[in-house]
Amino acid sequence: MEDVVRVDFKEEDQQWLVTLLNANGDTRPGEPFPASGHENYTKLEQVLARLTSLGYRPHRIPYNHVNRGWYIFDVSPLDE
Repeated sequence: MEDVVRVDFKEEDQQWLVTLLNANGDTRPGEPFPASGHENYTKLEQVLARLTSLGYRPHRIPYNHVNRGWYIFDVSPLDE
């Protein structure tokens, strides 16, 4: 999907569901992955690692919510 501007992560049944949203408002599901937040690797770290592997960087990181069950990131491509 081109022109992705937002990536949503929602934890459900011990996995992260990923949704990509582009500038036109179109959505596309991403590949789900296991959710396993623990004290040495928070849920926030998990989703940030996946975001990077997808080729995006977040505009803001909610460091005060490290083990939330959902995250919404406004993003830009890593190469910008």
